[in-house]
Amino acid sequence: MKKMRGNKMGIARRFGRAVTLHIGLIAIAVILGIFAANWIIEERMVKQALTSESEHFWAKFKTDPDFALPDTSNLKGYLSINSDNELLPQELRGLTLGFHELQSNSDYRVALVSKLGSEQLTLVFNAGQVRQLAILFGLVPLGFLLFVIYGSVFASYRLFRSSVSPVVMLAKKVQKLGPETLNSEDFNVDDLDDNVDQEIISLTHALNQLVLRVENFVEREREFTRNVSHELRTPLTVINMACDLILQEPDIKSSSEKTVNRIKTAASNMVNLVETFLLISREMDDDLKTDAISIMTIIESELEFIQPLIENKPVEIRIENDNDFSVKANEKVLSGLIGNLLRNAATYTDEGQISIEISEQSLTISDTGIGMNQSEIDQVFDAHYRGNHTKRAGHGIGMTIVKKLADRFRWDINIQSVPKQGTIVSINFNK
Repeated sequence: MKKMRGNKMGIARRFGRAVTLHIGLIAIAVILGIFAANWIIEERMVKQALTSESEHFWAKFKTDPDFALPDTSNLKGYLSINSDNELLPQELRGLTLGFHELQSNSDYRVALVSKLGSEQLTLVFNAGQVRQLAILFGLVPLGFLLFVIYGSVFASYRLFRSSVSPVVMLAKKVQKLGPETLNSEDFNVDDLDDNVDQEIISLTHALNQLVLRVENFVEREREFTRNVSHELRTPLTVINMACDLILQEPDIKSSSEKTVNRIKTAASNMVNLVETFLLISREMDDDLKTDAISIMTIIESELEFIQPLIENKPVEIRIENDNDFSVKANEKVLSGLIGNLLRNAATYTDEGQISIEISEQSLTISDTGIGMNQSEIDQVFDAHYRGNHTKRAGHGIGMTIVKKLADRFRWDINIQSVPKQGTIVSINFNK
């Protein structure tokens, strides 16, 4: 099962970033538009007007030397003969032919100097008023348009957030769901706002029904496990009692005694398995009793159960107890976890040794057994998976139980294995 990817962007945040990008692009377009408008005003409108006025004046001047120079609030002309600049204002003297920008603190003017024969015409246009008109009739409507656009985008964003917020709320509730937190009332349609969309109502109702079905399924499964486990206890108790009675007979044969002991061991293992199933069925219950349990005590107890598995094999049990420690957990949980690991090591080791290393807050069980390849390691926690070793004793649920019990207390399990060399299983209890 793939893990859910983290740090993914939400719908509302994605839309917000899209809106921000949209506003940024509009702002860039406006700035470019202002520069373009300014360029058009100066390069096209003003200069074209000065060029046309200059051509018109010289055309009239040829036929009427006394033709009046332009003299309006926006345009003023000066005529000089033989480059005599005495009649020109100081700021216009010395200007060469062509266009010139005259910038001052109060206004902005554009001058055009042209010449016909010995006469020189200087036209000065007050471009500042044109700019003001452009702002009044161009930029102001543009600003109003931008205000409308930004307002509509912001209103759309608020509307979108209000539409998406119920989905975000439902997503957070679903993310918090777990076997111990299942509650169909968290998805009650009656708790929604009156103005919520019909799709949200349908989604909430569907989640409510789904959680309700999961609640019922979990409860049925846990109840079934409890009932089956309790029903199995009775015949196992009878078997154990019968074995004890047989072993008490004074004339019991040695071969029979060995067989009865095997039956008793198998029955005891079944009792432990039943107890483990009960723990798994109650793993989300709050009343699961926990105490400070010594790891070494559990190991010594479980080693007695695996003796029949290795008694006829050249397998040595070696314990390295550098630092015994206690774990706050349920005793049966630890017994089920460590017992299954030891039984696996004993079952799949035909010769060599099983090493048990106790260090600070960790337990390592290693063996010189048949080992596993990477594919088998990847599936070792799957229920009923036994790889290519179906002829050996077991049902393929031991490691599944180990994983479930470890997850209950958030203990880390690490498995390393090499085919035909052995397996190393480490459990870190430091959580």
